Amino acid sequence: MRLSIDANDTIVTWIRELDRQSGWMRPRRRIPIERLRCHPDLCDRLESIAEGLPARLRYVAGLPVLIHPNSVIFAIAGGTSWAALRLPEHAHSAVARSTWGRRGLEDDWVDVDPWLTEVPAREGLSRLKGWCHAACEHARALRK
Repeated sequence: MRLSIDANDTIVTWIRELDRQSGWMRPRRRIPIERLRCHPDLCDRLESIAEGLPARLRYVAGLPVLIHPNSVIFAIAGGTSWAALRLPEHAHSAVARSTWGRRGLEDDWVDVDPWLTEVPAREGLSRLKGWCHAACEHARALRK
């Protein structure tokens, strides 16, 4: 899977700046726990909201990302409570944003609260799955 495609320019540049990494970045299925830059519970949460979607969870520079089969990255998480989804502009206002912010990730990326503690657990997970589905569809449309 090749991440260096035009549709991934923003996220690949952001990860490179974050990690001070140059050259080719390879998505990995698994990484050693000491290289993980995201709490395992949040990795599991990212994977669970993508359940049933044509997406793969991979790790890039220690961060979990969701990748559409067309190689477009559409979700990322880090730390214990930060996640971002790549959504079409009309969906940005419907998302419950994280209080932690985008950390400099711009364009069509929207920071989301991956835990939604203000709503019942089942409803929160349902909302996240809906937003993830919209992000996956957006990724599909970005590269045909």
